[in-house]
Amino acid sequence: MKRFFTLFLLLVGLVSMPLSQTVLSPGDLALLGVNCDNPDDFAFLLLTDISPGTEIKFTDNGWLAAGGFRGGEGIRTFTAASFYSAGAVLVYSLNQAEFTQSGSFALSSSGDQLLCYQGDDASPSMLYALNIEGAAEWQPDATSTNTSALPSGLLNGFSALAVEEFDNVKYDGSTNFTNPLVALSAIGDTANWIGDNSTPYDFSVWGDFSLPVQLSSFTARAGDS
Repeated sequence: MKRFFTLFLLLVGLVSMPLSQTVLSPGDLALLGVNCDNPDDFAFLLLTDISPGTEIKFTDNGWLAAGGFRGGEGIRTFTAASFYSAGAVLVYSLNQAEFTQSGSFALSSSGDQLLCYQGDDASPSMLYALNIEGAAEWQPDATSTNTSALPSGLLNGFSALAVEEFDNVKYDGSTNFTNPLVALSAIGDTANWIGDNSTPYDFSVWGDFSLPVQLSSFTARAGDS
């Protein structure tokens, strides 16, 4: 009986432990759109499941050619309030309760960038980046609040994308994919993006994207001994 009671307490302790956040890698999410005309807004697609408490940071700070953020702008930190599965589309304007802000986050209609990462700001783990300054290209260096080099560790057309400059931009391709790599390829194609200099896009019309269900974990329970 004592052994059973000890096991019971151990199980209760494990159940009560807080869930750790999901550690993401480049390509585990993709930015789908950015509105620089007020009010600022953006949307991103999860390409893997994330657990409650997972933090993802979004900044309009540019990336320096020498490495690291240029600084001086702001950060919006998303903290997942619940489990989200691959295919979920999250929109800042719809999920504001899951965001906190530090610094001066303000997307410029004169060209800007949105960089996504996890971890410490001084040594970030970059996940995805979108540049909307200039003619669909990354700049050699972040020399102003509008410019950015391609963050190290990211690949343009896969885990990053530079699109033609507009005040508001969005992905306008398929939302039904056989696997995450196909999704990244489609989202990373500038031919699948559109822009508008006067009217912000309504990102709520997307809903979730279609991705195949992947078994990430399972639970077994014994019955009748």
